[in-house]
Amino acid sequence: MASEGLIATLISSIYTYDDDLVLSNRKELCQGNTSTLLSPCVSLFPIDPEGSLKAAGIFDYSAKSRGDDALPICPAAQENVKFLLATDFNIAEDYSCAPDRPCSNGACCPKKTLSCNYGEEYCGTNNISPNEVCWSNCDAKAECGKNADPPGKECPLNVCCSKWGFCGMTKEFCEKGTDDEPGCQSNCDQPRPGKKASEQNIIIGYYEAWRHDSNCQGMGLKDIPVNSLTHLFFSFGYITPGDFKIAGMDGLPDKLFSDFTSLKKKNPGLKTVIALGGWTFNDPGGIHPQPFNLPTPQANHVEVWHWRLEKSKQVFSNMVSTKENRAKFIDNLFSFMRQYAFDGVDFDWEYPGADDRGGIPGDGKNFVKFLKELNDVNKKQPMHYFCVIQPHQAVTGTFAISISRQWIMWISLHGVWDRDNPIGSHIYGHSNITEMRLALDLLWRNDVPAHKVNMGLGFYGRSFQLQDPACDKPGCVFKGGAAKGACSGESGILTYREIMAMIKTDKLKPFHDKTAGVKYITYSGDQWVSYDDAETFKQKKELAKELGLGGYLIWAIDQDDDDLSALQAVIAPKRLGDFKDNAKDKSLYDDAYIPDCYVTGCDGNCKAGFIKITEQKCGKDDKKSKLCCPLAGAPNPDDCTWRGTAPLCNGHCNDDEVLLQLNKWGSGHHCNDGHKAYCCKSPLAQENKCYWQGIDLLWDLPVRSSRHRPEDI
Repeated sequence: MASEGLIATLISSIYTYDDDLVLSNRKELCQGNTSTLLSPCVSLFPIDPEGSLKAAGIFDYSAKSRGDDALPICPAAQENVKFLLATDFNIAEDYSCAPDRPCSNGACCPKKTLSCNYGEEYCGTNNISPNEVCWSNCDAKAECGKNADPPGKECPLNVCCSKWGFCGMTKEFCEKGTDDEPGCQSNCDQPRPGKKASEQNIIIGYYEAWRHDSNCQGMGLKDIPVNSLTHLFFSFGYITPGDFKIAGMDGLPDKLFSDFTSLKKKNPGLKTVIALGGWTFNDPGGIHPQPFNLPTPQANHVEVWHWRLEKSKQVFSNMVSTKENRAKFIDNLFSFMRQYAFDGVDFDWEYPGADDRGGIPGDGKNFVKFLKELNDVNKKQPMHYFCVIQPHQAVTGTFAISISRQWIMWISLHGVWDRDNPIGSHIYGHSNITEMRLALDLLWRNDVPAHKVNMGLGFYGRSFQLQDPACDKPGCVFKGGAAKGACSGESGILTYREIMAMIKTDKLKPFHDKTAGVKYITYSGDQWVSYDDAETFKQKKELAKELGLGGYLIWAIDQDDDDLSALQAVIAPKRLGDFKDNAKDKSLYDDAYIPDCYVTGCDGNCKAGFIKITEQKCGKDDKKSKLCCPLAGAPNPDDCTWRGTAPLCNGHCNDDEVLLQLNKWGSGHHCNDGHKAYCCKSPLAQENKCYWQGIDLLWDLPVRSSRHRPEDI
């Protein structure tokens, strides 16, 4: 997923949209205080009302209103001035204006003081520029408070309105006034997350499915530590343009979906979730995968070529844009989940409303409509669905959020994308406890229950090439991303496995930044990487317990080392394998109504108590294997059929059918790509009252049904 500053949020429902929902794109007044944690010269989240990034990076250093004639201009920050990361930078700000130089933040330029400000005393009353008291921007209104439009306007997302009329969440914005000195105007009380938690019970792991057969530090499906997880996410599925069906990433066979969900045989309590989208899928240069069922090889070749040229960046936007498109996708989604036995879906849309990522105006409103409609359908067959939002770029400010079930937060806050920050290209830890706490405060302000928030943890590090090898502390300048890892293969990122191997091989000595809660090392002269290990995971876990969070989200479980030392650190004091017996509904997989159907070996026969339902070739010779089902619950072969046409099969069952088997041969000719599907009619499937266990990892094996519905998380 490798997303900059990603926050992934599991949402049950999102109810309202606010066209003016924006985090501050102006800045709090600099008060000349160089000892506070958060410099008052900067603000967070420059987002416009459509959810697009207003300026490159998080920071904007335009001139600000001083508001007090005696207030000094901000000096260059001293070494103890800290921003969110408790790291150093120097800023010199000018808060003045002139007859021919308007305030760059859009505030009024008063003739008397030439210090940017708001209100009748500084702007006049006729909204004309210039007028008797103001040179320029004389119709300007404050972001919030008494000088806003309308007067008394509150900040979005329930953040504080400072005495100067700016929105924010830190002391400079929220400090209350006295009888002699005005202070915060609204939403001034700092929120409290909730009760301290003794432990976190949710352990979610993303799995990079494209590495399932990698020989370079990959993790095969059989090696995923499912008995140490509560949830496992398949990354990624794609959405096809136009028909909005679910497909695998390019090069991934559909059979991998059922192989993935069949891992629930090892841990019946495991929830398997399909993650749709991802960074590459939403990339402006991205392509979408080939389609599902096509009638002829000739048509397939033509259409695949056309579709591979089609950009996928606006598939999400197009899908949510109309009621018809939304209904089509929702229908396809439930069919897909029934066929492959997924328990949930993760919408990894990066990002709604971000024009540089294919977003368009209206994404936020349409996405809310989609989630409402999805929730209505979901009431008939409960599943879990997830949404990705971005804290400091495109999506914060796109919609107001109300939830009733579960949230997931993913945090990766700094990386090579920081090269575009106005303060320069500086190295910082990929995550930071102070920033995490501040981001979570925004959730508490909007009544999100802490126990429904899961903290994101990275089994990777963000790496840089230093501008000066002698300057290797946070705040130093970087040239760009560090050299690619041998297996991760991407500049600017190294897996936990690669980092641990490098430390051991090169006998490196890590530095532990206890304030930020990260570690970092310098290697190969000018290379630098920040990462987490057992000690820093412990720090983040202590924060999660203090705040009462529900659990943890890991990107990515396959980036751990061979000893699974990162996962062990996350779940401690529990041991690896301790989640195997957590299932409340083990009967879904251990004791179904009838025993499993199964496929015999070549020329094998059904054992006693089982009956042959169909047979298929084992290869080019005349040998055949048989699909055998128990006499007590075998389907009627007359109600079953093979679907998918060779040589490019991609067989899928209809909505009123359930899948019993995937096979390359099926009813005849061999599938060069994909599988044929053996499908049987089921009224329970049509009514959304059953779903099916995945296919065995080793064979083209059948699946079985259960009338149980998956329980809520």
